[in-house]
Amino acid sequence: MTTLHALGLTPSHLTPAAQRLVLAIRGNSCAWRRHGRWSPKRPGFPDSQKRTGDVLVGYRLAQVLSGKGSLRLVLTSAGEEMADLLQKQKSRSAA
Repeated sequence: MTTLHALGLTPSHLTPAAQRLVLAIRGNSCAWRRHGRWSPKRPGFPDSQKRTGDVLVGYRLAQVLSGKGSLRLVLTSAGEEMADLLQKQKSRSAA
């Protein structure tokens, strides 16, 4: 059983903004907290509102880490699974 199945989550549980944020911070990337918004490190992805990151944390798809300077949002293993599912859906719709 995967982590997503244990949590009972599917991509339809996420808003389009949350889906974009998951795709933006998949892999070893993250989003930095800047001016009350989450700013992904990957170019080409727009900033997301604070509540979008809060939704991902609430669903246990991401966690907020602190270190040197700003807070950062990173995906958990369940978040990485969700990113994989979203990427597969995106690939299928493009084909």
